[in-house]
Amino acid sequence: IYANGVWNNIGVNGNRLYSTTSYRDIAKYHELDLSTLTAIKTVSAMTNRIQGIGGTQNRLYSCDAVSDKCYEINPDTLIAIKAVSNMSQGIGGTQNRLYSCDNANTCYELDINTLTAIKTVKVKFKLTRIGGTQNRLYANDGSDGHYYEIDPDTFIVIKGVSTSITGFSGMGGTQNRLYSCYGGGEDYYEIDPDTLITIKTVDNTINRYPSGIGGTK
Repeated sequence: IYANGVWNNIGVNGNRLYSTTSYRDIAKYHELDLSTLTAIKTVSAMTNRIQGIGGTQNRLYSCDAVSDKCYEINPDTLIAIKAVSNMSQGIGGTQNRLYSCDNANTCYELDINTLTAIKTVKVKFKLTRIGGTQNRLYANDGSDGHYYEIDPDTFIVIKGVSTSITGFSGMGGTQNRLYSCYGGGEDYYEIDPDTLITIKTVDNTINRYPSGIGGTK
């Protein structure tokens, strides 16, 4: 619970899933049901172009590639409680580490409090979004339909899987479940965190044009 600038009851906001949608300059935050991937709460975003959402143990973050800002978001109200200049197009984390990426194929580890970079690595693969489960880190490439599991320390690819889908716009998870989404329509996917194979597809006609997906741990 966030009150008076302090987080209390560690873990109370864990294992929750969120997405962002952005269409015709209207951006929204959504909390999603873990199984049906349908929205159980929707709040309008503070800007018109949110790209990426994800979190750590009980803290939630998003980024806006147009205004070049990262935000910490209250997991209950979905209102921004902090904004920091940061040129990211994807954000997400493991239980206690936070990461972002940009459109120049650079990964960053961020301080979870200041949202400033504490590590910067130029990777050898294309990436669109980044996010994780409790202790594993993943990324995807929306241009050619690849999923990757990457080392959380070195950002080196551990496993890569090619799909027939291009246009991924989100990648992230909760404690032990992994998800992605397709920015050109309304498809949300649950991904097996070991094989990186799609195990569920949800055609969500209400929350169309997703721009990010991820959760707390």
